[in-house]
Amino acid sequence: VPYRGLRAFASLSMARSDGKEVKKIEKAAKKNKVAVVLGANIRGKNGNRYNVYNAILFINKHGKLVNVHYKTIASHTEKQFWASGNAGSIRSVKLQGLKVTGVSCWEARNPLTVAQIAFQAPDLVFLPTQDWVNKNNNGPYMIDSQYIARNSHSYVLASSVMFNWKNIKKYHPKLYKYWKSKNVSLMVTKKSLFPGGGIALSPYGDKIEEIQPSTIGMLQIEVDTNEIKRSLALHSITDSYRLEKDYTFYVDGKKITGIGPRRIY
Repeated sequence: VPYRGLRAFASLSMARSDGKEVKKIEKAAKKNKVAVVLGANIRGKNGNRYNVYNAILFINKHGKLVNVHYKTIASHTEKQFWASGNAGSIRSVKLQGLKVTGVSCWEARNPLTVAQIAFQAPDLVFLPTQDWVNKNNNGPYMIDSQYIARNSHSYVLASSVMFNWKNIKKYHPKLYKYWKSKNVSLMVTKKSLFPGGGIALSPYGDKIEEIQPSTIGMLQIEVDTNEIKRSLALHSITDSYRLEKDYTFYVDGKKITGIGPRRIY
């Protein structure tokens, strides 16, 4: 895929974490008293202003940006336009009474990432991706999501990127013409560029709700923290990680939690 095409595509949602686009979302969150977790292409600050990161923004119901997770390592050709992020940004934050965290796409396949998620003992994990999440369409991300749910004993919401062809044609006709003229090896359907779809999983890895690919909808679930406690009775390789203060975990030289071994990696 030509670099110029990917760069143009990435720039559709490129913003600054303190820019006008994010401030507009913060204002809406405060007005409606709802927390927002949003995937975005975010520019770096100061000396890193020429870097673009695959990021997840966490905004609380007071309209305050409480965390930005920068995808730790860009995958495959993503390295052409996304910079490597920061593992220290994988942390739980309090949103409307729940401990929430999130990582992006293939980052979820790194066992050290899964361990760090479990260390945070979240109630809810967000997993945005480009991959398929629908099991009927052989979606590999379904397996990754279930693995995280079971090992971190958390509810999981996974969503896949989707751009409707009609909207691209309406708002970005040049980009629409470019993508349509190229035989690109991307996940394309008749209705959309990238598949779309989403799943909600219980702390046991069981599917609660699902949205089919190439459709628009909303997942709505109830997070039962008592169910999270009950799920801890199941054997898991990361059961001990979930028990806060049992281990010491260092990221970028900084102590995260616990009293255990000096470092994991």
